[in-house]
This record gives sequence, C-alpha cells and structure tokens, in this order.
Amino acid sequence: SIGIELVSRVMLDVPDNYSRWRIWWERSKELDKASQLIAYLSKVEGIPLVYSDATVPGVTTHWQVTKTYGVTGGHVDCWPRHLGGYFPALRVTRQAQAYYDRWYA
Repeated sequence: SIGIELVSRVMLDVPDNYSRWRIWWERSKELDKASQLIAYLSKVEGIPLVYSDATVPGVTTHWQVTKTYGVTGGHVDCWPRHLGGYFPALRVTRQAQAYYDRWYA
C-alpha cells in the first residue's frame, strides 16, 4: 500500500458531516494535487483507480481500513461522503481517473 496524508483539522473543528464535506469540497488545490499523485501512482504501480473497501487494490481511506479490519484505536478521519461521512473520496478518485486518461491513455 501507499499512503497519502491530507492534513487538516476539519474533523476536529467542525461538528457536522455536511459542513465538513463543504470545507473539503472547497479545498480544490489539495484534492487536485492528491488526484494527480494518485494518477501517477496508478501508472507506475498499477493501482486501480476505483474506490476500494480495503480488501482489494484501489483507493481507500483511513476510515475504511479501520472499519474493514476493526482496527482498535484506528483512524476515523476521511470518512467517505458516499458512505455517510464527509470526505469527497469519489471526487478524488474520479479526478485521478481524468488525469490518468489525459496523461497516459
């Protein structure tokens, strides 16, 4: 696995998932750079550009790994919006696919 850390205090500073999602959504530069890095890593490492539940190769989050494997004391940040949370994981994954298509397809 390859970890990319997106550092923020969004989860700590904002009390509800909708507001957290809005803040993350507006962090376009950070999400865009992460997407570019993921597209590159997909090319050189063969990582599929799909959201993963952490049981198969793909793009996932701390939250998903903790939930999938029941990690005691694990991370709960970057809870994906499409799974009831706030982090725009599908946006990042789709952006990465768009970069991959533009650069390598």
